Amino acid sequence: MKQPHIYVTLGIVFLLSAVTSTYACTCVRPKNWTLKYELSKATIAVKGRIISGTDYNDPDFQWSLKLFKLVVDRRYKAPAGTPDTLSILTGRDSGLCGYAFKLGHDYIVYATDWNPTGAMPDKSKSGPNAIFQTDICTATKESNRKELAQLRRLTR
Repeated sequence: MKQPHIYVTLGIVFLLSAVTSTYACTCVRPKNWTLKYELSKATIAVKGRIISGTDYNDPDFQWSLKLFKLVVDRRYKAPAGTPDTLSILTGRDSGLCGYAFKLGHDYIVYATDWNPTGAMPDKSKSGPNAIFQTDICTATKESNRKELAQLRRLTR
């Protein structure tokens, strides 16, 4: 017994999957990208240790996030009044461009002010309660001597 409706159903599912919107992280760096360029775009560039991580929801932002606390060991670029412990937001997973921080590990973090609406940053939110954002499209990475030496040279 033939079941043509199975083929029709599979065809419809295939067509619907082709036209529905999918979201995934895509990182494209400019051809002139350098660490100096990355520093110019970042609000902060710091070395520190991740001490906690939790899920985070922002009513102005539709995607799932993770909020990490980072204890700063060294500042390479940071606004005056930046505290010793920072709140760092990133996507929940790599599909949302999230950086997979591990508790207890040291990182070099390049981040910008968290601004979910895209409006001009609210300067009243800077300082000790500021939240920064980073992702896998930035130069954020586990701490390593080569990059730390390069950062020292660039920020003298």
